[in-house]
Amino acid sequence: MPDIRDKDTQKAIADAYIANGGNKERAVIAAGYSERYARGNAHRLVADSGVQAMIAERNAVISDDRIADMAEINAFWTAVMRDRETKMPERLKASEMRAKALGAFLDRVEGNMDSRVTLSLSEELKDFAQ
Repeated sequence: MPDIRDKDTQKAIADAYIANGGNKERAVIAAGYSERYARGNAHRLVADSGVQAMIAERNAVISDDRIADMAEINAFWTAVMRDRETKMPERLKASEMRAKALGAFLDRVEGNMDSRVTLSLSEELKDFAQ
């Protein structure tokens, strides 16, 4: 039987857990544990701090690859805007989105607001406060 203290076992559980979409029991079985053992102990094995750290680390890498950052989005809008093959309404929309991302359409309104709040205590609260 695999040992949860072993880094390779932790890695195998973490990899299988991510690959199967978060099924703890199947992840533990894939790491080499028996079905019977996995049925009663999967939650404990996946909750191991080493396994959780590996899952978090891998999820961060996966999410970084799948989610575009603002630099990539801005590059896309710029490429669409400059592409002469793209229809003009789409190019204009891309330029608008790029300008909005830069804050070109913000209306700045400055104002000075003076407000006062008056609180009055009921007689019961006044008696309580004393």
